[in-house]
Amino acid sequence: MTHSVRRVINSKIHATNSQEAVADIMAWGKRKLSCYVIPANVHLVMTGFWQKSYQTIINHAALVTPDGMLLVWTLRLLGIKNQKRVDAADLMLVCCDRA
Repeated sequence: MTHSVRRVINSKIHATNSQEAVADIMAWGKRKLSCYVIPANVHLVMTGFWQKSYQTIINHAALVTPDGMLLVWTLRLLGIKNQKRVDAADLMLVCCDRA
């Protein structure tokens, strides 16, 4: 995984797309790595801002995907011009299908 990371109010958000996220998750599973993925929206980012222990959880995730459009737009403003939304429900379904 070599995704660019941008900080949005101290939360790290990975510049990724659905295909890359699925590939990462499948690779971690094949290697039997224990890690977690967070689909992020503004509520999650603000909760991290208000609760530092939650901020730590967010920033230690293996992958934090932009699930909310405001985060997609923010990543675009921060230089990730072609950023798309990574829908959590679709991501889960594809991962389950491939597993």
